Amino acid sequence: MIVAGIISISVLVVLIMLMRNGGTEDSNNINKKVREGNSCEIKKQVTLTDSKTGIEYTIAFCDDSCENGLPHTINETTMMIPESYSKDRFTTTVDHEKIHLLQRRYPELWEAWYKLLWSYTIHKAPPPAMPSSLLEKRRHNPDTEDKPFACWRGRWYSLAVYNSNPTSLLHAKTVWWDEKTGTTSSEAPPEWTDFFGKQPQDEHPHEIAAQMLANGAGNKNLRERLTTVYEKHFFLNNRA
Repeated sequence: MIVAGIISISVLVVLIMLMRNGGTEDSNNINKKVREGNSCEIKKQVTLTDSKTGIEYTIAFCDDSCENGLPHTINETTMMIPESYSKDRFTTTVDHEKIHLLQRRYPELWEAWYKLLWSYTIHKAPPPAMPSSLLEKRRHNPDTEDKPFACWRGRWYSLAVYNSNPTSLLHAKTVWWDEKTGTTSSEAPPEWTDFFGKQPQDEHPHEIAAQMLANGAGNKNLRERLTTVYEKHFFLNNRA
């Protein structure tokens, strides 16, 4: 009986792992599909030094189809910007992507800020009970992919999830999963909205932070608190 029980448990564990790996494979497949026809050929690039933080970074001007025209980072030093990107949005977007570069360079620092200031944690793997229907349609984001699973107050997870037949990275919206109740919603928890205010990119604290610091989005008090610790730590004129 004990042996049979152990075998049954082992089989169950294997089945769960296979189901979750299947969700991961489906996620990889759908993300490859929506990027079909994308070209990330770099047309030209320029390396600069940020006057405020002192970091050296590279702007790679790429084909307009790369990531469906969405600016993003690819490592700790390089951001990809479509060569025909809007001049009106260029400066703010570069500032936004510089935040992502700093998040890549100092992940533990940003994670500590998220936990202390916002009660957010981020994780490489999803929680065991997260539905495979969400995982297999999760949109991959180069700026958050190192730890894509974000949990607020130990309960609510947010994911960018594709619609039923996506043909673009833009065919996704944030879906919220409540680990406590097992329910999903297309709307953020009221407590989250009261806390953060209106956020144009709410899927992950990396995006929330970049929107606050570069785009001036969200709750003013939270934005000012984050700005204070950010500038104190990174700005050259605040260093001893």
